Amino acid sequence: MAVKLLALDMDGTTLMNDHYTVSKRNQQAIKWAIAQGIEFVPATGRTITHLPKDILNLKNWRYAITSNGAFVYDRQQDKVIYSDFLDIHLVLQMIRELKKLELFFEVYINGTSFIEKHYLEHAQRYHITEQSQLFLREKCNQIENIFDFLLKENIHVEKIFVPYIPDEIHPQVTQMFLQFPVALTSSVDTNIEVNNQTANKGEALKYLAKQLQIIPDEIMAIGDSNNDYEMLEYAGISVAMKNANEKVKKIAKFQTLSNEQDGVAHIIETLVLHRELE
Repeated sequence: MAVKLLALDMDGTTLMNDHYTVSKRNQQAIKWAIAQGIEFVPATGRTITHLPKDILNLKNWRYAITSNGAFVYDRQQDKVIYSDFLDIHLVLQMIRELKKLELFFEVYINGTSFIEKHYLEHAQRYHITEQSQLFLREKCNQIENIFDFLLKENIHVEKIFVPYIPDEIHPQVTQMFLQFPVALTSSVDTNIEVNNQTANKGEALKYLAKQLQIIPDEIMAIGDSNNDYEMLEYAGISVAMKNANEKVKKIAKFQTLSNEQDGVAHIIETLVLHRELE
């Protein structure tokens, strides 16, 4: 059966280890898929505004699954077509706990992210690298007080993102979040990503596929981390990267090369370009 939708995780999958670059070979493979009429769908924990330029500059793709499935965006119509937000009261409670632990965090709202200004003013204290500081200054909205901002009307939170968690307190942070009715996942070991209980890439992909009248057997999904699990479970053609964790490798039907070895292009060339899947 022919592939009609290609859902690609970003970090650790489509992107190189710098978290910005899409290799030329991967770009060509994605362009080829788009030219064949395949729906290319970035599926990421990032917001739509945090997608790298190498992805945004690709032409003729329309939909993005972002914030781990809390947000599906239609670029052509410039609107959200699916959302699964966190309860604002839970958000406020969790942020109070993060403040007690003196941890840096971002709040994803309406396709972009917000941070308090003081985190960048004291970046070393919060273990924020110089490269990350540049990214945050360019991509994030800096505000004075997160509580004042969140108490405004019509604020809908997609995700709370807590990166740079020191190893020694990571279990404590996890236990803190587990007292709340939320979904926890991660894209790398040093972060925790907090979504509504029902928000994940799989549910968002399922919604989008139904809107496009595409069945699971016509979907290829590629990923490497825990936040890709439900997406790979739903897709008929599920692919784990060589650098994927064992949980992801176990659920996937296929395995490809690592993100540093153009694994995305390799599997597209092998399963889609060279022969049609049966």
